[in-house]
Amino acid sequence: MGSIDTRQFGDRDSLTLVEFLLARITEDEAVARAYLDREGASPSPLVRRVMERALDDCLARRRLVVEHAAAPHPDRVCTALKLLAAGHRDHPDHPGLQPA
Repeated sequence: MGSIDTRQFGDRDSLTLVEFLLARITEDEAVARAYLDREGASPSPLVRRVMERALDDCLARRRLVVEHAAAPHPDRVCTALKLLAAGHRDHPDHPGLQPA
């Protein structure tokens, strides 16, 4: 997937949260792809299915982040994006925005 120009997304808090979420999604994609592309080892059908589902989930989350960030929104740092980030609150780069 091509890069996304996050400068279009408005205020700095929103931009930071969007960048943070896109980076976490990219990390999740890399882990799933690594399991699927391991040389010399073919993942079991269950692992393959779970990793493919993880990749589908990454695509859906990426689309959600981009759609929310690009749409006019009364609260630029919307609750939906905060909720997506909540699962990563222990990450050192977490922007510290909590859902209302």
